Order: sequence, then structure tokens, then C-alpha cells
Amino acid sequence: HKGDKELHWHLILFAELLHARGDALLVYKGIIVAVFRRCLHIIHKGSYKALANAATNVLKSLTHVYLLD
Repeated sequence: HKGDKELHWHLILFAELLHARGDALLVYKGIIVAVFRRCLHIIHKGSYKALANAATNVLKSLTHVYLLD
């Protein structure tokens, strides 16, 4: 399965946008969660990797707002 190249590109862009400051991301929390939920059914390996990067980036960004000890 080659997947949808345009969707894959958008997911990579989405992952990069999640490098923003954590407090800026909180404004878009609903949209971010909606994107993750809509992408749960994706079976393309590259898209999974992009989503994993997005999740990692959002968690890193949020740790700058909610510091962990």
C-alpha cells in the first residue's frame, strides 16, 4: 500500500508545526486532538511515523508549559 502522498505530506507538516510553544498549542488543543482521532485508521507506515513524530513534538512542547520534576 503506497498510501496517500498528499496526506502523508500534510501529516509531516502537522508534526513540524507542533514544535510551537506549548502555550500556543493549548489554544489549538481541540483541533490537534481531532487530527489525531481522524488519523487512527491510517495503515501507511510513513504516515504512522509522521503521527508518532507529531505526538512526540506536542508532548515536548507541552512539557515547557507544564514542567515535570
